[in-house]
Amino acid sequence: MRMFLQVALLIVGIISLVVLLADMAVSLLAIFPTGTPAKIVQVEAGPYPLTIGFSKYPGNAGYTLPFSIASTRSLTYHAETIPGSGLAAQTVQASISPNTGKQVQGDAEITVRGLWHLHIIVDGPQGRGSVEVPLSVTAPPAIPEWMGWVIGFIPIICLFIFLFMQQGSDNEKPKETLPLGEQLATPR
Repeated sequence: MRMFLQVALLIVGIISLVVLLADMAVSLLAIFPTGTPAKIVQVEAGPYPLTIGFSKYPGNAGYTLPFSIASTRSLTYHAETIPGSGLAAQTVQASISPNTGKQVQGDAEITVRGLWHLHIIVDGPQGRGSVEVPLSVTAPPAIPEWMGWVIGFIPIICLFIFLFMQQGSDNEKPKETLPLGEQLATPR
């Protein structure tokens, strides 16, 4: 009986490890931008025409929104996300990778849902220019329904395992104990 329980727990442990590793892989893949942008916006920051691509649109609150900026020439960029009116949030500095020619990658940190603006400042040979690109941000996605059920049933499953393990201990007879000082009579 105990061997069966050990094998069952080993199988549950292996399945849990596989699910955990798969979840980690999906989470890591989700932070990398996809090959094709979900939304492309053509804007002008002063004298500089820019093409801004968002890898996911609309963005999710609480997550970074990867974006790319492409231009016809090498420029220096500075970006930040500004909350729209009525949002209880602060301006957040966006991270931009070092200039790699005419295209840069960046991540805009967005803390709450609502209307935001990606404010981009461009420095180049013709001076400084700036532009604000409106961003729509939605609430973060809910966990899948099946995962909610699995999480909800964990305490019940643990309770059944505990009761199953206790059932086996009822069948064992308690050992007879002797008062102190008495010895067992051994036949000779």
